[in-house]
Amino acid sequence: MLPFAIFFLVFFHSVSSTGTLMDEYLFGFDNLDEDIVGFLLRSRVTGTLYGFEKMKEDSMNSFMGSRKFEELFGFDKPNGDCTGFFPGSKVTETLFGFEKPEENLVNEWDLEEDVDGVNIFMINCSGNRIDHPHTGRCSYIINNRQDTLASLVFKVNSPPLKMDTNYYVSLFIKLADNPVNMTYATVKLIASTTLTNGTFEFITFYLIVDPADVNYYIDTLSLIELDDMSQKWKTVLNEKIEKIRKSDVRLTMIRGGFTPENVTVEIRQEAHDFKFGAVVRAVHFLRNETLFQNYRAFALKYFTWAGFENDFKWKMMERNQRGKISFIPPDRALDIFDANKVVEWDVNNECLHAHYYEIETGELDLLCKLFKRTKDIDHVAKLCTNDYEILRNGRMTSAAINLALDLKRRGCGVDCFGAQSHLKSFTLPIDAEVLKKRIQLACSTGLPVSVTELSVHTDNETLRADELEKAVTIYFSQECVHGILMWGFSDQYPVVFRKDSALAAGVDVKPNKAGQRMIDLISKVWNTSFDINMNGVVSTHGFRAFHGSYKLTVRKGSQIIHEGTFHVKKGSSTKVYVSLANG
Repeated sequence: MLPFAIFFLVFFHSVSSTGTLMDEYLFGFDNLDEDIVGFLLRSRVTGTLYGFEKMKEDSMNSFMGSRKFEELFGFDKPNGDCTGFFPGSKVTETLFGFEKPEENLVNEWDLEEDVDGVNIFMINCSGNRIDHPHTGRCSYIINNRQDTLASLVFKVNSPPLKMDTNYYVSLFIKLADNPVNMTYATVKLIASTTLTNGTFEFITFYLIVDPADVNYYIDTLSLIELDDMSQKWKTVLNEKIEKIRKSDVRLTMIRGGFTPENVTVEIRQEAHDFKFGAVVRAVHFLRNETLFQNYRAFALKYFTWAGFENDFKWKMMERNQRGKISFIPPDRALDIFDANKVVEWDVNNECLHAHYYEIETGELDLLCKLFKRTKDIDHVAKLCTNDYEILRNGRMTSAAINLALDLKRRGCGVDCFGAQSHLKSFTLPIDAEVLKKRIQLACSTGLPVSVTELSVHTDNETLRADELEKAVTIYFSQECVHGILMWGFSDQYPVVFRKDSALAAGVDVKPNKAGQRMIDLISKVWNTSFDINMNGVVSTHGFRAFHGSYKLTVRKGSQIIHEGTFHVKKGSSTKVYVSLANG
């Protein structure tokens, strides 16, 4: 049975935001000034943050109407009293992968009573309570809509919102009708703040649903204040990292007849289980010029995960002649890597932003079929969604989450959730609690999350290093995130075609400040390597170590008397025993 979909936005309530927002902002006017773009990352309430664009039926009909709605999902349209939907049940947020924090709840409206016409009212539409709840006993159905702005409006004036504070707003909605002569509908959650002389008066929330002839159910609007992490993000997040990225290890050394004097045990972490990686170009791994040798050496030394930028795309493999496909560059480049295989695959990259295949084939449910067919061909590779405007701003955050939940619910074979993270200069400095909230929302899908294209764009290398550390720390501190893929690293042949996000410089491909910061995080800050001096017949040492592979070396003076390896895994303690011969 089909659930409501969640729509959410996070906005920054700033003392400089005087007056009501201009209309063009509400309709997605794209102004790239620093203080009106970024949505969750340093923003006022802006047009960009509202811009939720619902994709076509193949991927978003889990929560929006479509011509094939009933056929695809077996949804029985409710009778007039709507008793056919979640009859007599209370469907919780957790069921849909959305976990609502309670400690900072500012206010909540569950629509259990009739609207009062003052703080909750209707514009250019009619509506009534109906037995069709997301939570509680009922929701509201909005119908007889005269235009796309016709909506139930929430006017919030108590308690007063704080200045310079981030808030999270969530709302649940489900279309009651299928768009006529359209394959998709667009839903935008709008917020408009009104201040007088810098003093908060009220904020209004409403929906823009296009086309206007689509009616919808609405339920449970909540407003939550986010915790200010601007001064404490590093301490708080590294405490979380210590807890989730390490496990207990107990090392027992039995020396036999060995004299313990001058015996040292070296513990060295050689690799992380967490996938720290970068996007590369296949051709750069195949050429022998000095630059490309250095490029290849940098990638293999510092990263344990790689993704090919465009080499596996049809356009690249059919560059010269349509229908004549060349797999040679990516296949040869794969041979260089130890695994020599594709471990994750984006089935239809950035499908929230384009619907070419659905339009050309007429297959409304093509995306699910693509996942299933790919799974039939390759049982090993993890199949992922991947899109942008999920983390940098919130335009597609709810869309991407609802898409993933739909694919899971219908058994399409989705294994992981990919979220790009191109942090442009106008989003800096990063608002830590906002970016953290977005990645937590991605985690609410219940799928492993990969940050697939991380880049921080600024010509100021020190700022780039600082903000890169902040972003990587935020992502690494979330347990569901299992990999971070940098969007290129070299300023000579940058994958992003921009030098302001590079990690390495020159033909020598030497780390710059941002690159060195990334290397230090991986190899020093989040690395377990130390020495132990033996004493006694049996020497036992307990410690916590980052998940990954380790080399153990025992030396007596400068002589190596024992070598071994062990692996620290998530979710289990590791016991290591070393027995030394007499000596």
